[in-house]
Amino acid sequence: MKVWHLLGLLLLLTGTACKNKNNFVDPDRKRSFLHVVNGADDSPTFDISINYFNVNNLVIADFFYNRNWPISGYADLEEGGEADEFGHGKLWITALIDTNSSTIPDDTVMMPREIKLEADQKSTLCFADSSGKLVIVKFEDEFTAPDDTFALLRFINLKQDVPAATLKSGDGVIQLQDISSFAASTYMAVPRGNYSIEVNDGSTVLFTDPDVDILEGQVYTFYLSGRPGVHNLDYFIH
Repeated sequence: MKVWHLLGLLLLLTGTACKNKNNFVDPDRKRSFLHVVNGADDSPTFDISINYFNVNNLVIADFFYNRNWPISGYADLEEGGEADEFGHGKLWITALIDTNSSTIPDDTVMMPREIKLEADQKSTLCFADSSGKLVIVKFEDEFTAPDDTFALLRFINLKQDVPAATLKSGDGVIQLQDISSFAASTYMAVPRGNYSIEVNDGSTVLFTDPDVDILEGQVYTFYLSGRPGVHNLDYFIH
């Protein structure tokens, strides 16, 4: 009986070890948090295939211009940071052109295709147009969640033809100035309110929206995108 008890204990421990090593919802694993936005107005609709530790060949179909994934917040991914002994810990993204489902050549269109996500890091990946090619710009989202008295707001410039963009409100409360192409501002605290928003390049108004509601306790990212000569402002909530 003692031998069988010992053998049973060994099998239980072995099974537990294997479960912890491969369990996709293991609470002891580090987490990475990801948001993806398509700001590439001048590129065709495409699918995205994501390979990660607990996301294997996830396909985001028909990823059209101004689409976000997830719609708000972040996808929760396990085992971020350096690759472990199984090769996990890095994000691989492959974009597929919707019309013929052929992989976009990484040497001519998409760079990079392997993206490192640090453990416990929040990141936003933006698809954007660059001289007719699709590129990915990665931003680290470093903020402390706001309380119920204010919101946080930042501004990303995804326009190559706008080397310096400013987002501001008509009352001067919001001022995010001279954000260069493929760059992001820091987060600023903004009181709740209804704002008239303007984006300019220092001399010309590129976009206006007279009716933007900012709610307390939320974290907003506004981004300027659009094909050359066309300017569009949109936002998502973390």
